[in-house]
Amino acid sequence: MDCLYLLDGRFNQLHTLMVNIDFIDQKSKINNKEKLPNLRYFSLHCKNYTKYYDEEIKPLLHRMMNLKTLNLNFFCEINKFIDGDELKTNIINYMPRLNKFTFNIFSYYQIISCVDYFQKRNRSQCHIYSYPYRLEYYNNITNNFPGGLFKYVSYISLFDDHPFEHEFFLQIAQSFPFLKSLCLVNEKGQNNKQCIKSSNHHQNLSIIKYPYLTQLDFLQAHDDYIEQFLLDTKTYLPYNIPVASLRDLVKILTLYYDYIEFYMDPALFVITMDTMKSCHDEIAFQSIEFWSNVCNEEYELQLLQQEVR
Repeated sequence: MDCLYLLDGRFNQLHTLMVNIDFIDQKSKINNKEKLPNLRYFSLHCKNYTKYYDEEIKPLLHRMMNLKTLNLNFFCEINKFIDGDELKTNIINYMPRLNKFTFNIFSYYQIISCVDYFQKRNRSQCHIYSYPYRLEYYNNITNNFPGGLFKYVSYISLFDDHPFEHEFFLQIAQSFPFLKSLCLVNEKGQNNKQCIKSSNHHQNLSIIKYPYLTQLDFLQAHDDYIEQFLLDTKTYLPYNIPVASLRDLVKILTLYYDYIEFYMDPALFVITMDTMKSCHDEIAFQSIEFWSNVCNEEYELQLLQQEVR
């Protein structure tokens, strides 16, 4: 970490240090081991994974014996979980004057059993954090999400090898009432979708509301999740949401294309695609929203006909 150059003794009266960085790498040329007796407040936020928790982060914290406030937020890929015992043994016990410790630590490593186990990837993850949770983002939420109220969070990402059902999204909306941006990665289709479709046209579903949501990002998402958010029978969105990537907009159109041609002239379809390529997300979304409203009844009718067959 380049910030270690600041702690080589030149600023021996340093009282407060806040570090926001993208990466934590191992810097063999930096060998600062001197104690930092005057440091009282330290905050470390790192946006990306690091493999150097033991080599870089722990030795740095051990130099701060008189620290009173500590704020840690990082992701690490190592051969162990950073759990409560790890925090107490290798961090808290080195700081006898510490009276406030806020943390959001996400450890990710290969293991056989754990909190979340992704069989296809042969990987597992453990996420621990202090509560109430005061960060603006919450990453890699799975079906094992315990719930709770996260009123400071405005950005979340969802990931799992198992399907996200309608009830899961309802819990997400309740837990993150001020959500503005959502990123979803899940290529597994919903198990309960066919059951829901055969139950009186979605009337048994509670419509999920995201009153502040302004950004959707479907990185690797099954079509079911695009429908989940963009069909008003399942989800209410008060804004014209910019949907990330042209690929996913085209995917939405594909869902309805068989019915669009009954209502739309092919030339109009081409013109609208050109509009989408101009990257005006709001215009593209409005056109898709219009098409979905026009085609929903025909879409449901087709599903019923398939079920009868």
